Amino acid sequence: MDSPMSPTLLNGLNPTYQAPVSSPGLAPAPVSGIGGLAPQSPSAEPFTGASSSAEPAPRVVIPNPQMTEKAKRRRFTKAYKLRIVDEADECTGRGELGALLRREGLYASTLANFRRQEAEGLLDPAVTRKPRASKDPELVASRAQRLELERDNRDLRRKLARAERIIAIQKKAAILLGETLQDMSLDEMD
Repeated sequence: MDSPMSPTLLNGLNPTYQAPVSSPGLAPAPVSGIGGLAPQSPSAEPFTGASSSAEPAPRVVIPNPQMTEKAKRRRFTKAYKLRIVDEADECTGRGELGALLRREGLYASTLANFRRQEAEGLLDPAVTRKPRASKDPELVASRAQRLELERDNRDLRRKLARAERIIAIQKKAAILLGETLQDMSLDEMD
């Protein structure tokens, strides 16, 4: 057997092997790379796998196996939730509930949420959801007014704290000067 570095056996490939060629523009040549094909001349175009006809080959998009699509959150209808709760209530045998959850692709916590919604009456077809705050103009206006009032309240509290600090400093200054507030008349304060 040849040694690993012999000229006839390099990395398990025979360097003198010539692959059969069926594509135009490529000619058999000694193995110079993977596949054993080399261009005929420097002006020859490399093999692209497309036929030489005038129309282009359809483009095939190969998904990247390392990139996954963003998962979409499942939405369950009221009828589906009620059906699942009813089926779960009918499960009496050992393992039946687990089989139901596996078949439907649900978690036990999801079933618990469905049961809670049923107990609260939210799965009743007559019950409709309240509109979201961002879509109801009255709620939007009241929320904006509340935020403005909270901002004003915060500003007034900040001003009050500053005024209290100034008053505390004035009291300390009066003590250092030996004057008390009773000694000062209202005329001197102005």
